[in-house]
Amino acid sequence: MKELSRRANFDSLTGLANRFHFNQQLSLLMSNPYNTAAVVFIDLDHFKEVNDSMGHDVGDELIIQVGKRLQHCLSQQDVLARLGGDEFALIIPYEQVAADVNRDLVNIIERVRQTLNKGYQINQYWLNSSASIGVACFPDDGKDAKTLLKHADTAMYAAKQNGRNGSYFFNETLSTALLERLLIKDQLNNAMSDAQLEVHYQPKCCVDTHEIVGLEALLRWNHPQHGMISPSRFIDQAEDSGLIIDIGLWVLEQACQQGYRWHQQGILRGNISVNISPVQLSQPTIVDDIAAILERTAFPAQHLELEITESLLIKDLKTAQDVLLALKQLRVRIALDDFGKGYSSLNYLTQFPIDTLKIDKGFLSSILPEETSNIVLRNIITLGNELKLDVIAEGVETHAQLLKLKQYNCKIVQGFLFSHALDVTQLEICLLHNQLTLCEYVEVENE
Repeated sequence: MKELSRRANFDSLTGLANRFHFNQQLSLLMSNPYNTAAVVFIDLDHFKEVNDSMGHDVGDELIIQVGKRLQHCLSQQDVLARLGGDEFALIIPYEQVAADVNRDLVNIIERVRQTLNKGYQINQYWLNSSASIGVACFPDDGKDAKTLLKHADTAMYAAKQNGRNGSYFFNETLSTALLERLLIKDQLNNAMSDAQLEVHYQPKCCVDTHEIVGLEALLRWNHPQHGMISPSRFIDQAEDSGLIIDIGLWVLEQACQQGYRWHQQGILRGNISVNISPVQLSQPTIVDDIAAILERTAFPAQHLELEITESLLIKDLKTAQDVLLALKQLRVRIALDDFGKGYSSLNYLTQFPIDTLKIDKGFLSSILPEETSNIVLRNIITLGNELKLDVIAEGVETHAQLLKLKQYNCKIVQGFLFSHALDVTQLEICLLHNQLTLCEYVEVENE
């Protein structure tokens, strides 16, 4: 009986109270309207990078050490819990001073932050870690446990938005954008099961003929209340939560199924590219998962192109190299996205089996002085052509940019000058004509 009670109320990894027990204690405290207390929501910064690069054993040990450090920061009347993953919560009773939060509470929060900010020795690793902390106070910020914890979570996200490794007290003036981000986080879990996710496709076009020579599959969220949501507004949450693994495989399968139909109909002769997240690439089953999708959909592997970024390669060169070589054994193509944006891109051309360079759109949008940008752009295109790689310029928005790319002998372009991402019905009309009419760029949401 005692063992059952322990499992129901305490976290198995750290021995701390779990979410259920934490909510019980918070509700009990809030049942007395004369009590005042703070709920402190703590989320470790970049914890997934520890798990992905060093393994879950190291991640678990980091969680244990964080729990022990937090215990040393608190007094006997405080409550500490691990809510799950890398999330912890505290209940800190305090005395109200006039209309302001007690200065002792502010000092406690800062002590917690500084304690967690010190290095950790785990096996052969020395880790530097930090935490983002959100605080909500009873009774001002919520009259029930659910609301108070949600507001502390909201304040924690504000701390992350402000650069991480800091604390933030909840207030009603938190930005609409932040509150929307939290709403998205809560609802993303059901988006795929409720068939709210869609795959749209942006054409890649021949510079000379304007014919469609390939497509990039792009995820969209068709929210029942908020309409079409761009991935720039939810991909971070998907990666943080791990949902990107299932979502990414779903996008890949949808693209391969649709690509097979279009190839069978004879209206698509080029490749379909799909973006791969660093979180996806770190999964030990990624190659087998992709092979299984290709087998199920019968889509020709040589017409599937996986787009990766430099940040994905930097994270673990050896693992990335092994995975990409295994994918090449499947005959899948590899594209290096945002080429020229980082410092090590040239090395990757010799270390990895790259088929396509996608030039970072910064070279077209005058991030650099025009003369410098033109020199770099021309040399990247020349280098790619001499290495017999496909070179694609993305983010093409004006006729002047297109003319410049044509002068530099870039063969393939992608951008709003030709088309934004289209749904299947819209795209099929374009594929039947196999040519796009140029349009002047009008600002729309980022792809």
